[in-house]
Amino acid sequence: MKNKKWIVVIAVFIFLLAVPVPTGACGDGAAESYTALTYKIIDRERCSDDGRVYTETKVYPFPMNFMSADFLIATTAEAAFESKNTSPDESLSGEEKNEAAPEKPPLLKVLYDDGNYIFADSASYCWTYIDSDGETQGICSDSLHPLQSRKFMKKISPSSAKVALSFENEPDSLTVCCWPENCWDKPESKSEKIEVVNGEISLKKGGYIYQVTGIWNDGALKNANASYSFYAVLK
Repeated sequence: MKNKKWIVVIAVFIFLLAVPVPTGACGDGAAESYTALTYKIIDRERCSDDGRVYTETKVYPFPMNFMSADFLIATTAEAAFESKNTSPDESLSGEEKNEAAPEKPPLLKVLYDDGNYIFADSASYCWTYIDSDGETQGICSDSLHPLQSRKFMKKISPSSAKVALSFENEPDSLTVCCWPENCWDKPESKSEKIEVVNGEISLKKGGYIYQVTGIWNDGALKNANASYSFYAVLK
């Protein structure tokens, strides 16, 4: 009888270790998390370069399973940002350091309220660059219009209007426009231009969808451009 009790206890223990339970939405509702005692799973809906929607699943082992899903999502994006922005090894020759231009647009980091931030991926872009062999390469991607992308768009609710726009590789020119939130699902709506001063913008009061467009035309990048978007609600 005692052996049977131990078997039940062990079975329950293994169940708790191995079986995840839903732990709610995160990332402003754009992701779902599932947590077990030994790992955490985060499912996020993403939009691919060709505009198709897919689910990205990431597994975080112990002890990361006890961290919040929002923190893990932000940390993963920051790690990608920092790894691409790391200075090259000083021991490399000048030729090795500058062997090729980035093959895709950089991430956009939107900073607000003294230390808070989100990362935005490029949606539509035409990325033209010179590779390490001196050949001109280019790739274009046309995604959903920002006003049709509510389900996938990052949202912020800052207390201050001032927002900084930071890139791993700063563009040569930057333009920003916006639409009021009553324009969702109305891509024909006319946008309003927002002034950019030293990489910063001032948000409009209320809910607005912002589109950021950068152009890179320096060194190995030749008229490369990319657009990003985010949703901001300023009380």
